[in-house]
Amino acid sequence: MSRLLFPILVALIVIVFPSYIFSQKTLHLIQSFDNINQDILPGCQKDYDHSTEFFKDIAEYAGMEFQLHQLNFDKNSVFSFFQQFSCGSDDAVVFIYSGHGFRKEDDNVLWPFLYYCHADLSGSGSALATCGVPLDWIHHALIAINPRMSITIGNSCNTEFGQQDSKNKHEVLDKKEQSTPDQNDLRNLELLTKFRGHILTSASLPGQFAYTNDEDGSYYINELIDVMNFGFRNSNQPTSWASILRKASNEVKEKKSDQKPQFLIVKNSEKMYSEGSGKYQNECTYAKLNISVPDVGGSNYEQVPVDDIASNEYNSTWETQYDKDEGFELALEELPILMLYTAWIDDENISNEEEDRTLNIYLNRMDELGYDQNSAEENFDLSMEDLFDAVKKNDLEEFINVLTVDFKKYLNTDFRQKIIKSLPTLPDNPSHQNIKSYIRTLNN
Repeated sequence: MSRLLFPILVALIVIVFPSYIFSQKTLHLIQSFDNINQDILPGCQKDYDHSTEFFKDIAEYAGMEFQLHQLNFDKNSVFSFFQQFSCGSDDAVVFIYSGHGFRKEDDNVLWPFLYYCHADLSGSGSALATCGVPLDWIHHALIAINPRMSITIGNSCNTEFGQQDSKNKHEVLDKKEQSTPDQNDLRNLELLTKFRGHILTSASLPGQFAYTNDEDGSYYINELIDVMNFGFRNSNQPTSWASILRKASNEVKEKKSDQKPQFLIVKNSEKMYSEGSGKYQNECTYAKLNISVPDVGGSNYEQVPVDDIASNEYNSTWETQYDKDEGFELALEELPILMLYTAWIDDENISNEEEDRTLNIYLNRMDELGYDQNSAEENFDLSMEDLFDAVKKNDLEEFINVLTVDFKKYLNTDFRQKIIKSLPTLPDNPSHQNIKSYIRTLNN
C-alpha cells in the first residue's frame, strides 16, 4: 500500500467509525436474582431478562464491550465473587439484585440486607447471620475494586418483616428497533463512558416494601431502566445521574405512594444523599449486628462527609422533557379505550366488526408513530379489559373523563384531529346522539 494512501485511509476510518467504537472500556453487569422463592420468582425473572437486554443493548450503543456475570443465589458465593472479581480501571460495573430484603429494627442503617435463603423472615437475627448480605457492603466492595464507575442497585423490601407485594399494571408499548445513532445522539452516553464515581440505590426507604408482579417484574427496575433508556437514547437534552435517579424515584412513588427509592452519589471526594444529609444515618457497623463480612478495605470512604445533592447536579429542562414524553406515552396507551368507548356508547356493546375497525385504525396510527405492532395490539387487548372492568365497577364516566383530559393535554393537535375524524367510522350506528355528543367533548 502506498504510504500516501495510508493517512487518507486512517482519516476515512475515523470519519466513518466515530472514535467511541475504538474504546476498550467494558460494561460489567453483575446479576443476582432470586431463583429459589416461588412467591417472587416470575417477577425476578422478568427483572433479569429486562435488565440484561437493556444493559447489553446500551453497551453496544455506547461502543463498550459487555460482560455478564450471573451469581449463584447464595450468600457465600456472593462474598467470594467480590473477593475475586477484578476489572479495568476505565470500566463501568453495574450490580443488580432483585429478591427479598429485610432489616433489623435497631440496625440504624438506610440500606437493606439482601436475603439469600428460602424466604422465612420469622426472625431477623438468624437471618442476618445465615442469609444476609448488606447492600452497602457490595457498594464498598466495588469501590475497593477501583473501576472508573459503579452502580449498585438493590431491588428489595427494606422492612423488618414482610415480603414483596404486587399490584397489576401494564406498560406494553414498544418502539420499533432503534436506528444506529449519529454522533450528536451520544452526549448522554458519557454518563456510562466518562463518568467517574459510584452510585448506590435501593428500591425503598427504611420501613417500606418494594413492589413487583409476575407479569412485569418490579416497579423500580422497570422505572429505572425506562428513565435511563430515555436519557441515553431518546432525549435531545443533556442529563445527569442525579436527574435520572430522582426521576425514576418519583415515577415509582407516583405509581405506588408508599414506596420511594433512595440513592447516594459518590464523586469528587464527596457523598450526596437523595433525602438530604440530615437524614443520612451512620454506615452499618457490622460487628454490632453480630455478622461477619469480608474486609474490603483500601479506601477512605468512611471519612467522606455526606452532603445534600447540590441543585446543579440536576437538569430541570431534561426532567421537564421526560414528563412531557411520559404523558405522551400514557395518552397513547389510553387511546384505545377512548376509541372503543366511541364504539360502545351507541348500544353499550362492542361488536366484532366494531372491534376490528377500531383495532385497524389504532394500529395504523401507532405504525405512523413508529411503534411495534405486536405491542400495540397487546395494549389494545388490555384496553378492552380495562373498559369492561370500568363498566362492571360502574365508574365508566369518571374513568373516561380522566382519559379525555390526558388525550387533550398530551397529544398534539394534528394527531388528535386524525383520531377524532376516524371516530365516526368505528361504531355500527355513527349517527347516534351519544357519539356526536362525545366527539364534541373531544373537540372542545
